[in-house]
Amino acid sequence: MNKRTINFLINLKNSYMINKKFIESETNPLLVRVITALYEEGFVQSYHLFEEKKNQKTGKFIRVFLRYESNLPVLSSIKIISKPSRTVTTNMSQLKYFIEKNAVLFVSTPNGILSSLKCKKMSQGGQLLFICK
Repeated sequence: MNKRTINFLINLKNSYMINKKFIESETNPLLVRVITALYEEGFVQSYHLFEEKKNQKTGKFIRVFLRYESNLPVLSSIKIISKPSRTVTTNMSQLKYFIEKNAVLFVSTPNGILSSLKCKKMSQGGQLLFICK
């Protein structure tokens, strides 16, 4: 994962802790795939891609709306596994050692970024990205 995606995930967790309604960030293709995976697993309410012109440059941005249940955040912690300096890959048989109780592991596979449950169903491994609780 690149630094921009890691910083976004940390900002996402911090925004949940202070009960923000949404956050915005510049986007890249990996970040869009990560947010789509978070949306499919129910960690974010929705997201919106848009272009904005700032300082004579047109940039692509993403606005992510955060999800709360009974005024409590659905996301309480994020643990980054693969960093730019260290990537962690696994196959299907070793995936069970990384799964924590009441947590969702996100894995980058040839079929896209998938949760650990989808990886089990497809019997596929890949690069471990992060764990959400």
